[in-house]
Amino acid sequence: MSENIQLHSEIKFRSARNQIKQIKYLSIYTDDLLENGHILEAKYFVDQLVELKPSHPKALTLAYKIAVNMNDHTRVKECDEKLIRLKKVPIENVISLQIEFYVKNNLESTLYKLCKEYLYRARKLEDTTYAKLVSFAQERKNFFILFNTLNHLRKSNLQGRFVFNNEQAMKKILIIGLLKFLRDIYE
Repeated sequence: MSENIQLHSEIKFRSARNQIKQIKYLSIYTDDLLENGHILEAKYFVDQLVELKPSHPKALTLAYKIAVNMNDHTRVKECDEKLIRLKKVPIENVISLQIEFYVKNNLESTLYKLCKEYLYRARKLEDTTYAKLVSFAQERKNFFILFNTLNHLRKSNLQGRFVFNNEQAMKKILIIGLLKFLRDIYE
């Protein structure tokens, strides 16, 4: 099924004659390639897309996703700065991309700072982003990331939408983290 969608989007892209339609269909085709795991092909077409329209929000978002998948720190930073400067992409989407990059690269302290500074500002992140944050916090037994994520879900009235694996482990991380936090305050 997905190969048919990919083929359909490729045909539309290749038959487009004006630049606006080329950009539209090329971004759809590239997104299809990325979703189907064809990262190198997607990178090739995203590079063409960025060359055609350097400040196109969809092109920069796709370039960001590819850079995360390819672990290209320079390109991630470049796309991050451009997306924030453009202000055409909701900050929630940029934060989701940043979180994905930090989780993939085990950048725990940077992820903690992002959660502390920006998570409370975001109205709603992608559901997969919350799951990645909770999973990362559980693996690392990181109280602050887990607490900030769960607190954000509670404040946004989203906690009922999620069923997390191993809630006992989450409770244990939260209790131990809270005890350490309180001990540090009173010592």
